Amino acid sequence: MRILSTATALAALVLATPALADAKFTGFIEKTLWPRVKAAGFSRDLFDEAFAGITEPDPAVLKLANNQPEFNSKTSEYLAKAVTPARIQTGQTAVANDGALLAAIEKKYGVSRYALLGIWGIESNFGKDLGSMSVMRSLATLIYSGRKTQYANEQLIAAFRILQKGIRKPDHFTGSWAAAMGHTQFIPTSYLSYAQDWTGDGQKDIWGSKEDALASTAHYLAKSGWKNDRPWGFEVKLPKGFNRALIGRKTWKTIGDWQKLGLARADGAA
Repeated sequence: MRILSTATALAALVLATPALADAKFTGFIEKTLWPRVKAAGFSRDLFDEAFAGITEPDPAVLKLANNQPEFNSKTSEYLAKAVTPARIQTGQTAVANDGALLAAIEKKYGVSRYALLGIWGIESNFGKDLGSMSVMRSLATLIYSGRKTQYANEQLIAAFRILQKGIRKPDHFTGSWAAAMGHTQFIPTSYLSYAQDWTGDGQKDIWGSKEDALASTAHYLAKSGWKNDRPWGFEVKLPKGFNRALIGRKTWKTIGDWQKLGLARADGAA
């Protein structure tokens, strides 16, 4: 009979012992999140099932929340990383393989198949990376840390509605650090509002069905005012002395108004 050395035995004990829970985090779940979820009409059993095994905030969530490349990179840098030759090739293959599906979705919703492919490719690399982080842990971490609290609180209640409907089981309820889910990364509120059952199997399955996911995305864009006869945008040149306070999502003007301010297309077109 072999006897383990003291060091080996201790190492084995450490490996076999679950990580200690973060008492403050578990207390936050119980004392802060449970009253909110209860007030929204959900049962204690569902709450316990949703947070089973979640005892610590997810450090990856905070790291990713602080380093979103679309906000921290120049457009050219972001595109160089996101729109790679390999991704373009995969998209072209999808056009060939899923042409009939894309054409049917485009016909029903009036949304360009190429816009859908672009979103699918950027959001999950055409379904290869759906996100493996716990939706409930991600949202709890954001609220606990004080990051995006209004967003996360709203998504938390929507996530419980998804669980209550039985659409997804807690142990398979996964997505990104921001709780974006499935092939085209729907957040819970958007899923509840726009998800579609394209296959007709009774499930709006944006995780396992590319058909449902692409139709849901087209429906979302159509309801958001998508117009197929409009370009996605233009690269423009700014005039000297341009008021840079006008740059950003909060300032909206017609193309004519921007032209009056001296903006012109970079390629010289009208």
